[in-house]
Amino acid sequence: MTEGTITAQEKFRNEYYLKLEVIYWLKKIDACHERYTNTEDIVEKSECVIDIYSIYLQIIEILFININAAGASPATFLPNLFIRNDQLREFIQSAKKSNSNVQEGFLSKRIKPIINFLIKDAEKADKTYRAYKTLFKELISDYLKDYEMLNAYKHGFRVDFKSQKSEYSLTKDKQHYSLGVTNAQIKYYSKNKGKTGDPLIEPELIGKDIVYDHLVSFNAERIFGKAKFVYTLLENVVARGKQLAQPDKNVYYRCMEIDLGSKEWKDTSSSFRHKMQFAYFTDTEPTQS
Repeated sequence: MTEGTITAQEKFRNEYYLKLEVIYWLKKIDACHERYTNTEDIVEKSECVIDIYSIYLQIIEILFININAAGASPATFLPNLFIRNDQLREFIQSAKKSNSNVQEGFLSKRIKPIINFLIKDAEKADKTYRAYKTLFKELISDYLKDYEMLNAYKHGFRVDFKSQKSEYSLTKDKQHYSLGVTNAQIKYYSKNKGKTGDPLIEPELIGKDIVYDHLVSFNAERIFGKAKFVYTLLENVVARGKQLAQPDKNVYYRCMEIDLGSKEWKDTSSSFRHKMQFAYFTDTEPTQS
């Protein structure tokens, strides 16, 4: 290979990032938010609840696929871009650790310098970076707990969704303690093999197909905010890819100035989940009429 030539793998990587326009996702988030904000119709608001949560989970997947691929060499770019679902979940799981390659290599070495450059006030920049680290762990937790909702949503539409206020509380010694208030709920079903150690099933159900009933309750505005946060991270990953593809071209990096102590974020922090065994079956092959 002569000087100045590139491999087919590197050419593919360059073309991939140069053509990738992730602003599509920001438009979807903004359109859903505008619809949610401007309507008083409870059915339409409920539709926005399922739309934004599915967008949120999808864009988390896209973010981590591209973090994984962007950190690979041109020779291994394709296998990392087309990562299997189980490998992707393992990669996201590993990113929870503060000393993981993702948090050290991506947040610390890539995102923190962008924040420090764009936010000139050092105190605000530091507060924003700490918020980034907190939200990053939060989105990982959301995805790992609810990624099965995407399957339920896309395959069979096994979901129920509502825009409604719910208060969660605890009663102890006849005293009532409020745990928080949410305004959105999604119920969905998943199917897994019963595993040893699962506290939700009886021992005789180990190895059988178990249907689980999930309930996730949250504040819609926080999910809109976190979806935009994920988009900003994704935009910076893609900007880095474009910069590598065309070093002589200008690219734009972005950040969100976040204060998790603000009323806007604190008032939407409550979220709750519940999972229980719903049914089980032994015939794994569907019958046809």
